Amino acid sequence: MTARAPAPPRPEARPRQSTPPPGGAPRPRRSEFDETQWGHTTEKRQVHSPADGQADPCRRPLPTRAEATAPHVLVSALLDEPLLLSREKKVLLGRDVGADVRIKSDLVSRRHAEIGWTGQGFAIVDLGSVNGTLVNGVKIGGACHLHGDDRVSLSGFELVVKLLTGGDVEDVGQGGTTRIMRPELARQLRKESLTGELGQLSLKDVLELLEWKKHTGVLTVTPPGAPPGKLFLIKGQLHHAETPRGHKGVEAAVVLLRVTAGRFVFEPGPVRAPRTVTVDNEAVWERVRGE
Repeated sequence: MTARAPAPPRPEARPRQSTPPPGGAPRPRRSEFDETQWGHTTEKRQVHSPADGQADPCRRPLPTRAEATAPHVLVSALLDEPLLLSREKKVLLGRDVGADVRIKSDLVSRRHAEIGWTGQGFAIVDLGSVNGTLVNGVKIGGACHLHGDDRVSLSGFELVVKLLTGGDVEDVGQGGTTRIMRPELARQLRKESLTGELGQLSLKDVLELLEWKKHTGVLTVTPPGAPPGKLFLIKGQLHHAETPRGHKGVEAAVVLLRVTAGRFVFEPGPVRAPRTVTVDNEAVWERVRGE
């Protein structure tokens, strides 16, 4: 009987290599990145932990029936108009162009959070965003029912929940299925300021958003233990700046935009100040960077 020759060794298997995405952009490997848009990932920032003993808003009692059924509206300088919440439609918040509340910042995930009716009130849930969603300064881990005057923060960008009365809205459409705010109330709520802590958000993030929204108003910057300075904007462009030490114009803008800690408040409204910043925002940022 003839002995069978041994089989040749099999070639060593090579690990399968996935086809790279178009444009040569690296494929995201962690769920914290937006995996539906190659080459454009959300910037990771440290979310500051709340102070010890701060109440978890998600563990509060559910809204009362009167509170739950009252008209809810989101107000913020982030919005062109106050947004009246609907029981029939969920509200998507994020960077995506199709979001109901779009925040054009790389700190915000494309599909960041969602607000919807639960039968017991309106609740917000984080959609696995990179930087998380906060309610009243506390990072939420699940669905969180909203109450009047709650402050919702997406990567430092804040919106406030306001409760209206029945007289503040009008029923329109067939059978009154659509509700709209009375125009005079919408004009009043449109003046809501934008506030936040510097650290998670930088002034560059804030100014880029105000420029994108073409806002007019005053941005007040208050460093820790120091008096505030002011940046005046018209349609998102720097118009005037002043510091407590007497700096004005571009010099003052550079001093204020280099502040990295403290608080900021943007109050929309008409600007009544002489123009002392005669270059565009990008030219000011070049000065800030020392270019």
